[in-house]
Amino acid sequence: MFHPILEQMHEEFGNRLHITFREYPLPNHQHAVAAASAAEAAGIQGKFWPMHDLLYEHQNDWKDQFDVRPIFENYAKQAGVDVERYKRDLEGDLVAQRIFQDGRRAHSLGVGGTPTVFINDREVPFENLAADKLRLVIQKELQAVKTSSK
Repeated sequence: MFHPILEQMHEEFGNRLHITFREYPLPNHQHAVAAASAAEAAGIQGKFWPMHDLLYEHQNDWKDQFDVRPIFENYAKQAGVDVERYKRDLEGDLVAQRIFQDGRRAHSLGVGGTPTVFINDREVPFENLAADKLRLVIQKELQAVKTSSK
């Protein structure tokens, strides 16, 4: 549900807003680890964001499927990923380590759920993640940066 809001903020603020996505697959989501792995495997080929977007935009298409691998391979192909390399990377140590390290980082920051958003190293309260409220938070942070650089 947060993906469209994130897309909207990216469109509105452009390169003034740097977005870093970290994996935190929750155990109660059946395919969370598979989706995180798919995005990270595509990321090895420089296609993290196209894969990420396909996964989130089509989540309702795959969330209840038994085997998501062929679906994710199709997304990888759509994202312009070398699918054979993607399949090798998907099972490799680098993808597993990226997800593990993101999980450690999240745990150290006290993250307990998703989405969790940080702006300038401060967590944005969940109630401020609606588009209208998040826009104000971002504007305030941008103004503070602008003021401090004078």
